[in-house]
Amino acid sequence: MSRLPKRDLNHTEAGPLLSPGEMQVDLSLLAGQRINQFMGEAIRYWQYIGQSGLALSVIILFLLGLIYYDQLLAGIPNWWPLGITYAIIFTWLCFRTPQRHFIEEADLIFLTPREREMTNYFNKTCLYNLTLQMAGLVVVLILLYPVYRDLVQGVSQPGWAYFLLPIVLKGWNYYTHWSTLKMVEGNIRYTYHLLRLGYTFGLLLWWFEKGPWWFIIGFGLAGIAFLMFDWYLTRDRHYPWLALLELEKKQRSRFYSFCQAFVDVPHSQPQVKRRAWLAPLVSRLPFKQEAAIRYLYLKTWLRSRDHFGLFVRLTVLGSLGIYLLKDVWGQGLLYVLILFTTGIQLRGIKSEHQHHLWFQLFPVQDRLRKQSVQWLVRRLLTLQAVLLAAALWVSADSFPLTFLICLVALVAIHLVYSR
Repeated sequence: MSRLPKRDLNHTEAGPLLSPGEMQVDLSLLAGQRINQFMGEAIRYWQYIGQSGLALSVIILFLLGLIYYDQLLAGIPNWWPLGITYAIIFTWLCFRTPQRHFIEEADLIFLTPREREMTNYFNKTCLYNLTLQMAGLVVVLILLYPVYRDLVQGVSQPGWAYFLLPIVLKGWNYYTHWSTLKMVEGNIRYTYHLLRLGYTFGLLLWWFEKGPWWFIIGFGLAGIAFLMFDWYLTRDRHYPWLALLELEKKQRSRFYSFCQAFVDVPHSQPQVKRRAWLAPLVSRLPFKQEAAIRYLYLKTWLRSRDHFGLFVRLTVLGSLGIYLLKDVWGQGLLYVLILFTTGIQLRGIKSEHQHHLWFQLFPVQDRLRKQSVQWLVRRLLTLQAVLLAAALWVSADSFPLTFLICLVALVAIHLVYSR
């Protein structure tokens, strides 16, 4: 029997072994590697979501908004407080600063001893968070600028300030939120959140309601004082490792749950809300075998953060758009697009449990599982079609037209999602 060649213990196939000093991880490179790894995965999921038809729906909705922009403006009543509405929208966008730092459970053991060297790591992850959030804010600013310019902007207010103020406020909120995470005292952290929220809303309300110009001096001094006091309280505190790990799990789960609404994500852990006030809807199902999977899917939809939330938001936004539009063709196109987008989103519910072993052990035929998904989607789209038709009826004030559009939609839903 031939003998294996003698191995050099100081070398491997990849090269020489690293010394203990060389095995130290470059924390700045580690942050970049984790960000790039997640971005590569996220891009693939967004490509799948785009192929599902969502991208086409968004493009058509955007073009629809451009075509019927004048009608949308004319549909806004004179008594509606647009300044307060803008202040509320941008307060939410500026105040909400999710923290995503790609912390893993093993980091609590291997990186905490090197906490003093983590500055570059967290600088990179903070820059990543702020870049994405700023990009989303700028997109909303651009989309809402035409309405601001035509109905809200004051004569003495420069257009560039409309963009600059929310961007500066976003950076201010992100930094103060990041610093506040180091405070372990829950009541102090909660107080700081309230102060941030009040300051952000007050400053934006002053701008959109065209308050006295000299108020900016007080807001500026208050913002600087808040930053300095926040830095003074947290300058010597440790990084909140456990809190960052929980935030990482929450943000990752939220992303995968959103993708799960459109594509199959095997390792998703969807967030669940009990919503006990909707439980009577499930109890109405008959107690028999063919209703078992219906019960599961209906309860999954009612408790899902993403499926249920997207359905409600699409229905509300669709109803509002149909009400503001006065052109029948535009209303009909928006009606179909909302139903189409909701149908795409609801298809993802079939993959919620398919990777769970206990689901495969259910003594139910695959035919009943498919029919249960179609049963749920058919009823939800029917409900949405009726609600959108109600908005169309109020706007068009024509019952025959509304009835005809709703009837065509219901027939189409039944044919597409039939047994």
